[in-house]
Amino acid sequence: MNFITGGLGGDGSFTRDGLSIPVGWSRPARENVTLGVRPEDVTLTPAAEGAPGRVRMVERLGVEAIVVAAFPFGDVVARTGPDVDLDGDAPVTMEIGKGKAHLFDSGDGAAIALEDAMTGGRNG
Repeated sequence: MNFITGGLGGDGSFTRDGLSIPVGWSRPARENVTLGVRPEDVTLTPAAEGAPGRVRMVERLGVEAIVVAAFPFGDVVARTGPDVDLDGDAPVTMEIGKGKAHLFDSGDGAAIALEDAMTGGRNG
């Protein structure tokens, strides 16, 4: 699992080092949060120069590929299909599958309930 510390914005996103990732948060802003996301729920998308992430490694394993990208806050691992079109040092952005973000209090590690903006259900 990827773990990233940061904060939650009032606009429904997780923020860290100027990067904003929509996660469906529908409550007031909050600091000191850890975002947890599984590699299969991360999408790394090719982007223009100046994007926050860079591909560090692509490991093709037959039926899937593991992609590691460096971001200002650290590395993120994504598990993708075998036909991923990313090469080393390519600029990328990161997205998280809808309802796939897990949030934790950075101080005590307790899970934070995340209201899913689309279904009104709970996640986390």
